[in-house]
Amino acid sequence: MKNFEGSLRWIHDTSMSIQLDGEDFLIEGIASDITANKNFQNSIQELNKRYDTAMKASSDAIWEYDGTKDKLILSKHFFNWIDGYTHLRNLKLDEFRKHIHPEDQQKLSHLITNLFNSKFQDIDVDLRIHLTDNQYKWFNLKGGIIDLSAQIIAGSISEIHLRKQNEQELLKAKSLFSEASKLAKLGAWELDFDSGKVKWSDVTYQIHDIEDEERKSFNVEEAINFYSSKDKDRIRQALDEAIHNNKSYDEIYQLVSAKGKSKWVRCIAKVEFDQDTRKRKIFGIIQDITQDILFKEKQNNLLELTKNQNSRLKNFAYIVSHNLRSHASNFSSLLNLFKIENLDSEDKEIFEMLNTSSSNLLQTIEDLSKVAGLYQKDHVDFTKVSLKDTLIQVINSQTGTIKENNITLHLNIDKDVIVKGLPSYVESIFFNLVSNAIKYANPTKDKWLRISLTENKKHAIIQFEDNGLGIDLKTHGDDVFKMYKIFHRNTKGSRGLGLFITKNQIEFMKGKIDVKSHVGKGSTFTVYFKKMQ
Repeated sequence: MKNFEGSLRWIHDTSMSIQLDGEDFLIEGIASDITANKNFQNSIQELNKRYDTAMKASSDAIWEYDGTKDKLILSKHFFNWIDGYTHLRNLKLDEFRKHIHPEDQQKLSHLITNLFNSKFQDIDVDLRIHLTDNQYKWFNLKGGIIDLSAQIIAGSISEIHLRKQNEQELLKAKSLFSEASKLAKLGAWELDFDSGKVKWSDVTYQIHDIEDEERKSFNVEEAINFYSSKDKDRIRQALDEAIHNNKSYDEIYQLVSAKGKSKWVRCIAKVEFDQDTRKRKIFGIIQDITQDILFKEKQNNLLELTKNQNSRLKNFAYIVSHNLRSHASNFSSLLNLFKIENLDSEDKEIFEMLNTSSSNLLQTIEDLSKVAGLYQKDHVDFTKVSLKDTLIQVINSQTGTIKENNITLHLNIDKDVIVKGLPSYVESIFFNLVSNAIKYANPTKDKWLRISLTENKKHAIIQFEDNGLGIDLKTHGDDVFKMYKIFHRNTKGSRGLGLFITKNQIEFMKGKIDVKSHVGKGSTFTVYFKKMQ
């Protein structure tokens, strides 16, 4: 109703009628102004509407627990996440706990108990709750006391599964990085311009051999004092350039650790502007590379030793090729000057033995000259070599021997392949492999030699296959390409150098050779040459 001022007011009217006589009656009543109460109810309804709207927009659920009745009430939003509760109106705490991960169940009970005992002011805990797809998801449960005497607590539940996964992945990544840093002996450091203090990571302390209980914050000069006297000025200069000219550096220094160990470290520094503090900062990494330095020193020592040995080998090759050959030739020539007509039978026999020894000496020196010559080439510019043309040239030079030994030759060379190598070496390789096939042919068979040429992306592949005497690879497999190894004693002209020289020539040209062989069935030698790209 309206009052005299025209304002609307809420009135609560209570009235009754009183019968006076048969026709007349009286109505009496009480009118109360309830405008304030009505406005309060309206404000409550409005707040409830706003609350419902906010809850619909929020991703959180609301919960309330009555400890005296052991009654847990969950908002409808919670049922969108969890299966198995929708039919329960008065959920007990133990029933709810069954859906919590076993490792988290005790946490919830402990927090609620201590909350009622006033040991905690509120609840804030992360829990894994069982879902519809037979998996667990992470949720955050917050709450506090609403009525301590009635043991009523309430709060919210938020889904935090993605955040928790990211946290766990971050922890794994940090752990992995920490382990990788330890394995790589890679530490970090940072210089505070204002205080002059240097912050070190755990690995940085380890590099300096500083134990956990001895760790402290160092200033710049204290940190520099760990380094050798020859490197201190270099570090100061590098830091000065970094501080004043924003110049990064990457240097190798030598330090002496807290335990007196000499170590080589690689230090990398970078200057950046910190957006938070609005100041420049210099940070970097330090890596223990002592083993790398020692390994390089060992390599250099081995390289120097190899150079010295190679030099001595060259001198030996020169002596063999010139001095010994010259002396042996003179010795042979002097023997030829003797007249053997007037010698008695015993002297003739001795003289023939001297001639044989002289011939063998000359042959041995010739063999050693060839072997030594393999290692005399420091650097060679390889040229294009036609395998087909070289093979035809070798076959033509061996035609007489092939016919004389009744060997049938099969050439499967459809096209030519150009390789990278030395023409003289390729010719020598082919000559040795063809000669061996002739030399070790099986006299009890119709003898044949098949030569085929194929290729792949990187190599030209040429095979020499025969049906000769073969080699027992189980017994002699490791000796096939060694010097002075002969597997058939009755073969004339065999000195055991051909395959040794052949293998070394092939490997010198960055190729390789394989062998397959069976006694009495024959052998197949496969040579891989690097193709000319």
